[in-house]
Amino acid sequence: MDALAFLNADGAGFTQQDAIDQLHNAVHSSLEDVQKAFQLVFEQLNPEANVSDRIILDANRQIRTEQSRARNLVALRQEELNRQVRIKLENLFIQGLVQSPHQEPAVRAWENLSSRVIHRNEPSVSEYSYEDLGNPEKRGKRIITWDIETNEWLETLCQNNIHEIITRMEEMIKDYKDTWVEVTGELRKRASLGGLLFQEVNDPDVWNFESEDPTVTNLLEGDKALDIANRILDRFQMVNQDIVEVADTVRASLDPVPVFGINRVALNELEELLALAIAEKLRDTIAVESGFLSLISNGMRFGEELGELLDDMRRGAAAMEEKLWRIGEVGVGHVDSAAGVGITSPNVHDFVLRG
Repeated sequence: MDALAFLNADGAGFTQQDAIDQLHNAVHSSLEDVQKAFQLVFEQLNPEANVSDRIILDANRQIRTEQSRARNLVALRQEELNRQVRIKLENLFIQGLVQSPHQEPAVRAWENLSSRVIHRNEPSVSEYSYEDLGNPEKRGKRIITWDIETNEWLETLCQNNIHEIITRMEEMIKDYKDTWVEVTGELRKRASLGGLLFQEVNDPDVWNFESEDPTVTNLLEGDKALDIANRILDRFQMVNQDIVEVADTVRASLDPVPVFGINRVALNELEELLALAIAEKLRDTIAVESGFLSLISNGMRFGEELGELLDDMRRGAAAMEEKLWRIGEVGVGHVDSAAGVGITSPNVHDFVLRG
């Protein structure tokens, strides 16, 4: 099971106690071998069996060694869980920008989790000498005490590490919320200006395709490009899995640059990476190239107008004895034999050849 399932996009059904339980299981599982090692020491000291002096003398050292190992193991697990929490939160941030930029971030549910886990001082674990363990009757009582003490010590170590993980997560959530306000505010401001494509098609320095070469012309005016973009988006519906994959692609391409917090990725770069990742999903879903004419068609006379445009190109090219390159398996052909890049409609092709 996912140790941080409560931080998944579909984790809204989890309670705060569920989140604590998941973290507890993740940390406690790293201590299972230590717990078994403690039990092995106690079994070797069985008061009803013949126990060698070496085992009695070595028992206390083994307990201290396992305590040291436990601290190292939970430190490694804490580091790994902190890294996973960061990844989960960054994915949620990106998913939120795609799916629900106008809503409050769902991570608010976890911002006060540390109040439910108390950080305590580690309880002491008794140190027994040979004299304490040499007598079988006394040894039996000491083993019971040791068992209780080591279990309590392990649980306290586990709880304290959970508290530290949650505290670090809450710091990340604060950065997440602060960045969310800034980023969504800036995106709303950009959207109010019409968006990046709108700004480009209305900027003559950007949306300019004039050329002295008669075989080069722009089939799309700015307003038509916007219309086509809207038509493509109307045909495209992202499901939850698409959004998860887009977020993971963007986050992985940014790593180790953070998505939120200090020294985070610039908004322009984040927006560009999001656009590229979503464009990949568009290409997988919608065959834009094969249906290009239907996308740019906007009226009954569209075919004739396109034919006239292509005929002008043909005449100019013939005069210059130029050749027009086509995209696809056909390769290179003289302009007289070409209907135009990406155009398969026979009536447009015939119109061009008639001139």
